[in-house]
Amino acid sequence: MNHTKFHTQIDDLEQSLRDKLGVRGKTLKACLRRSGRRIPRYLRRAGKVLTDTQDRLSHPKLSRMIDTAKVDTAFKDFQRYLNALSPSERRKDAFVSWLGTLTANLLIAGFLAVLILLWIGIL
Repeated sequence: MNHTKFHTQIDDLEQSLRDKLGVRGKTLKACLRRSGRRIPRYLRRAGKVLTDTQDRLSHPKLSRMIDTAKVDTAFKDFQRYLNALSPSERRKDAFVSWLGTLTANLLIAGFLAVLILLWIGIL
């Protein structure tokens, strides 16, 4: 496996995780840990393959035992998933979710206020 190509792909993946998901971290392992459940399980497994490969590349004998097909598949899976994401869409979804929660809370508070006023006898 070409070390420079691998490290370039890792750097690109880290930058994509920062841009698309908004995670912070100095290494790929830190970025994946901070992304948590924002990425699907199969990508967490692919991330484990990539971090294990990153650790193995630093060891001369273990670097020969890397399965390049798995590594390439992991990179392709990440790129496919991250290219489909849109940061603006993620922000819009978060705002709509917040707005829905606020609306539900206001409806519950209004219902409770009316219920208390009926119980006291004002209404």
